[in-house]
Amino acid sequence: MATTPLPSAADLGGTTITRAEFRQAILDQRTHISEIRNDTALTGATTTDNLTINKLLKIPPATLTIDASTTTVPGVVDLSAIDGGYVKISNAAAPVTITQIKLGTGQVQFVQFVKPGTLQAYSGTNTSSPHLPGDADIAIAASDTAIFYGQSSTSTRCFFYTKADGTPIVGGGSTSVAATLKTLTDADYATILADADVYTNLLQPNANRNITISSVAYPTGSMITVAPSTVATTIKVGTGLTMKQLGGVAQVTSIEVAANEMAAALKVSATEWVISVATPPGVDKDSATAWTGRQTYRPTDLLTSGTAATPSLNDGNVFTLDLGNASGNVSLGFPTVGAFSGTPMTLIVSQGAIPRAVTFATGYLFPGGSSVITNTANAIDKIEGMMMSPTKMVCTITHDHK
Repeated sequence: MATTPLPSAADLGGTTITRAEFRQAILDQRTHISEIRNDTALTGATTTDNLTINKLLKIPPATLTIDASTTTVPGVVDLSAIDGGYVKISNAAAPVTITQIKLGTGQVQFVQFVKPGTLQAYSGTNTSSPHLPGDADIAIAASDTAIFYGQSSTSTRCFFYTKADGTPIVGGGSTSVAATLKTLTDADYATILADADVYTNLLQPNANRNITISSVAYPTGSMITVAPSTVATTIKVGTGLTMKQLGGVAQVTSIEVAANEMAAALKVSATEWVISVATPPGVDKDSATAWTGRQTYRPTDLLTSGTAATPSLNDGNVFTLDLGNASGNVSLGFPTVGAFSGTPMTLIVSQGAIPRAVTFATGYLFPGGSSVITNTANAIDKIEGMMMSPTKMVCTITHDHK
């Protein structure tokens, strides 16, 4: 069937055809296109809206590399002046957190990321960031690709995001970006937005430092990590922010992190951070901890059947040994897991209807060398121990509690 060429503006007496009208004509199959030169212009309401048929019907092969770290506002990538095309987003100092990708209304942009970084997702506190698959930040790896659509001049949506290694986006991306230690050399350090990316930055002081969590617009759920160091550190928060220590009720103005400890600060609301400080196993904690609430020990049962049991001090400090579950006399092994000097242990030994004897392994030290427990039905003995070394525990027995 013969087709009718699209009339020119002159044929229509100066009538113009807008981009939206042209697209709709194609979709509705109301107009057939036979011969249109690539440089035929479609005029719109403004000169900035003008484009050629060539731009509508194909993606220009040329690429444009934009440096996300040296844009007018670092992290804000403005692609609104580009009509279609293939854009590479790089950054001079990897990694960079891209907080916004600006597009014109109705604009579609194909993007390849050259270097690793973070693509920040839209949230209640990051209303200018793009809507991403999964509604979570994406850890960018080199050569990842994406397609973005401008919903409005202030709203961008990512319809497709493809990881270069083929892995799916789960929980905001993969952890393919290796974590690196960020050594702090300034006496007073104020955190920046990139410090909240735990996949790329771990803060590590190299001398006694004051770390201030700044008032940067971190999204709720952000975490800042301070890696173990051989020096002490003080953590504070900036103006307008509050913080609490994990498990605490009252707000505090600063938290001390001793040498060899690590800390993790979690943003739980627009103005509040909760900080947890942990001491790695086997590291002595020099500073005292004041407990204001009730502390409860949950006993660990050592024997449900058989005749052998061994406590693990990684499971806790209080244990029960119910000899009513034993099939004969019981051998109690020496704890080798979590057995650090100064670690206490409490053992409650309960006899059943048939009394059983308990043999203690080498390393348990009792007054006068006597470790005999009460040998009557349903008797209850209590053994208190304290680790002197990883191979010795001093113990006392109190017999037949009634």
